[in-house]
Amino acid sequence: MYQLEKPQMLMPSGEVLTSESAIEQFRGQIMDAGGERATGETFMGGDVQRLTFDDDQAKGTLDFIKISDDVFVFINQATFEENLPFKFMDSTWTRFHFRLDANTTMLFEERGQLDLKGPVCSVLQTPEGMVEAEWYNSSAPEGWITVLCSRRYLLQLLSNDIGHLPLALRRYLDGGEPEWFFDAFRLTAPMARCLLDIPRVPYTTPIGKIHLEAKVVELVCIFLYSLCEEKPGEMLPVLLRDRDVEAIHEARTILLERIADPLNVNQLSRTLGINRKKLSYGFKHVFQQTISDFLYQSRMQHAQDLLLDGSLSIEMVAQSVGYDHAGNFSTAFKRCYGVSPTQLKK
Repeated sequence: MYQLEKPQMLMPSGEVLTSESAIEQFRGQIMDAGGERATGETFMGGDVQRLTFDDDQAKGTLDFIKISDDVFVFINQATFEENLPFKFMDSTWTRFHFRLDANTTMLFEERGQLDLKGPVCSVLQTPEGMVEAEWYNSSAPEGWITVLCSRRYLLQLLSNDIGHLPLALRRYLDGGEPEWFFDAFRLTAPMARCLLDIPRVPYTTPIGKIHLEAKVVELVCIFLYSLCEEKPGEMLPVLLRDRDVEAIHEARTILLERIADPLNVNQLSRTLGINRKKLSYGFKHVFQQTISDFLYQSRMQHAQDLLLDGSLSIEMVAQSVGYDHAGNFSTAFKRCYGVSPTQLKK
């Protein structure tokens, strides 16, 4: 659970993005920030708009997808050299935001400031007339997905079963005026898997767009499950200081860098100078999964990418993700994805 703090920043200058024009305005501001080599493409009759950046100011892509009149999705895989501030005033949408590696500041008019860091998800509903600002900071590359949902869509998704939602959202979905509601917490492992899968969906095709909608529904539903089951105030059995959290993030980096020959928990704790118990409990607290689960899922995700690329044999893919025997790898892969490596390569 994140807490609002006393504002340390002022509202940025510039126009406020509103519900009537937010998507086009946001697209225009991003285009301006992306430098002279930003290019735009459209697919699916304009329902998918892609910005591609390739210069010193920005690199990568940002997609704007209209699923329907009630659902819009933004998928960012771009990094920017400068901090980008935006102002929003929009009570029409409930906004779900998912970040793999956030370094973002949010400022809420007359309420306070919030800094989000690391893998985090959030939901925001604002009252009419309230201005909210966000800074997408350049110091940490962000992969993020935003889902905008109308009241009608959420009611259809939930089949009007809203009794377990927080009170402010229940009142709004039950026909009340939009009111202030914000909550944020660490990404869970199922959310992270879904978040990594979505950019791989070929949503510039008709069937791919249907696939994207299914993945977006999955992501929002996982979030709502977590929101309803969240237990504020749950404490860790160990105390984590700032240097411990830094070591835990470094452990994740080391595991990803050495995916074919990972260190075990004892080796990691010695390398990073952190108590083994702190490392194990802290990793699960920060990333919502154990070290072994993270390593397994990371191996399988990397293996999936290599198999889809098609340039390596199954034996070589197995070795690339730390399996000495292709048979053991195939069993682990099928347990994760429900298909064998051979079936995926076909």
